[in-house]
Amino acid sequence: MPDVTIIQVNPDDFLERIRLVVQSELQQVNDRPMSRREVAEMFGKSLPTIDKWIRLGKIRRINPEGVHPIFSYKEIINPKNNQPCTHK
Repeated sequence: MPDVTIIQVNPDDFLERIRLVVQSELQQVNDRPMSRREVAEMFGKSLPTIDKWIRLGKIRRINPEGVHPIFSYKEIINPKNNQPCTHK
């Protein structure tokens, strides 16, 4: 059983620690790579539609041609409102 250390912390320090942990976790999520399938599921579209968007330059892959496309979550999400971009 691991040792547990209990410390006293005031409410403001406790909230700040929670904020930092949440911010760190969100940063990791926002930096993660996404597959074609994940992008298709996010938009409710088919894989051929995602391929078409790649060819048209509507979405940008972060890896070289010739390998399975990988996308940046940050680039797929619209930063203004944290919602998926509305591609047609």
